Amino acid sequence: MRLLLISLLSLSLAACETVVLKPPPDIAVDHSVKPTYTWLSQNVFGEICSYCHAARPPFLMDYRSIQNVVKAGKPLESRLYYMVATERMPKGSKLSEEKKWAIYHWIQNGAKND
Repeated sequence: MRLLLISLLSLSLAACETVVLKPPPDIAVDHSVKPTYTWLSQNVFGEICSYCHAARPPFLMDYRSIQNVVKAGKPLESRLYYMVATERMPKGSKLSEEKKWAIYHWIQNGAKND
């Protein structure tokens, strides 16, 4: 019984692990990668996220709905960046460093509808 209690306590503490987000590394980004809503809409949100998030929350199919998961100018406080930076999304795969870079810098630059 005591061993079971210790095991459960260990699992609880592991679940409370703090994740420290950092900006993406400065990488040589392909010039076709752009930190704009238009580029992300075509190459990330529409191509990758829509597979799941067109039908279930958080819905990521238009600019207005995506604003629910970003804090303009604050990527390290934005749920969208958190989910891709920690590789919790997309499920079953991960975004390229260039796409993470584009998301981070789009949010950093104000998450504008450009």
